[in-house]
Amino acid sequence: MTRRRPIRRRRGSRLARLVKLLGVLVVGIAVLLGIGAVGLLVLGEPEYDFSVPEVDADAAPEQVARGRRLALMLCASCHYSSAEGRLQGRTMTHVPWGLDEIETPNLTRDEDTGIGGWTDGELAFALRTGINPKTRKLMLPLMPRWPRLATQDVEAIIAYLRSDDPFVEPSSVDSDRPSTLWTTFLSYAHWETLPYPRQEIPRPDVDDPVVYGEYLVDSVLQCHRCHSEGRDSVEFVDARDTPGYLGGGTAFPGIAISPVVGANLTPHASGIGGWTVEDLRRALVEGFRPDGSVIRWPMRAHRGLDEGDVEAIYAYLSAVSPIDNEVVRGEPKRVGARADAGMHAFGKYGCVHCHGDDGRGVADLRGLDEAYPTDEELVAFLKNPRAAYPDTVMPAWDGVIEESDYAPLCEVLRRLSKQAETALGKK
Repeated sequence: MTRRRPIRRRRGSRLARLVKLLGVLVVGIAVLLGIGAVGLLVLGEPEYDFSVPEVDADAAPEQVARGRRLALMLCASCHYSSAEGRLQGRTMTHVPWGLDEIETPNLTRDEDTGIGGWTDGELAFALRTGINPKTRKLMLPLMPRWPRLATQDVEAIIAYLRSDDPFVEPSSVDSDRPSTLWTTFLSYAHWETLPYPRQEIPRPDVDDPVVYGEYLVDSVLQCHRCHSEGRDSVEFVDARDTPGYLGGGTAFPGIAISPVVGANLTPHASGIGGWTVEDLRRALVEGFRPDGSVIRWPMRAHRGLDEGDVEAIYAYLSAVSPIDNEVVRGEPKRVGARADAGMHAFGKYGCVHCHGDDGRGVADLRGLDEAYPTDEELVAFLKNPRAAYPDTVMPAWDGVIEESDYAPLCEVLRRLSKQAETALGKK
């Protein structure tokens, strides 16, 4: 009797079946993604139903003055056009969430392209919830929400935006909010709105430094957005519920290096445990760390903080729970002094962190020759920018930049200015 040998499946046939199965799986996933994409295109970004609150902002001079301080600290970094000297919006690069580049909205009093046609209630609603009351859609989360900002301070900002200050003079510049398949997906799956407060929120007692410092840190400046574990786990209503609260670690796309990581602000030795109140003041107001290095974008100097504000912030930060988290500050590649003395100084003093290595960072260098025709004028500006522009966040470099570095630095600033003008046109 003849025995039949068992049939052995060839490895090649198994591999072919596996490849076929994987192919079917890939096609299936692609079909599902395609269906999802079509569905998102049909749905569009979500629109919200709401009632605009009744708000009548007090326009007393002291309210307008406080509103100006708050607006320049909270709004100017994204909405201020240095070319025009107004809060008319600008192009922002290095934006997170895969957006890369956006145009920020016009906050001037223009009726058509700015907020001149908005009611006080609509402005308050947008600041609180993150919803644009005109489009009924979510504003990009690069725009913070201020659910715990005191009612009086919200109205102070509104009063300032209504004022005759030159920064909010009407400008017809329009902005284009990106609306793509990606932003639509994020609007449904990731980004959130916040509820409008049901009751008035009082401003804390300024005579209690810890309480008032907590208000400034959590509700006004919202330091935890950049100085905790991650930007996607931020809690707006109760900042202290944010994972790794103030312990640093949030990563952002940087101008000169990527990522730039938020520093540890807790009173641990790896944070600001060894800082004095003067160290904190110099960092917050002047833009320099205790070691003399410049703070990096997206952190900026807050000129609107007075001495009492800084002392309150220091008192509160000294009272929070310390977190052991050594945040390593990355450094961009630096050109050697012999190869290019100007670019060496540009990197040495950290100019690259705001201006970029091409003069097209968050602080645009275009028009430099026209504004400062001589090196003497340019050096005078670098040493004390506030003499010409009292509200600038540009650090004063007098006593920081070595005298021998000014000449090559002026040369490279003019060179980068011309490069930016060639690439983008002159503003």
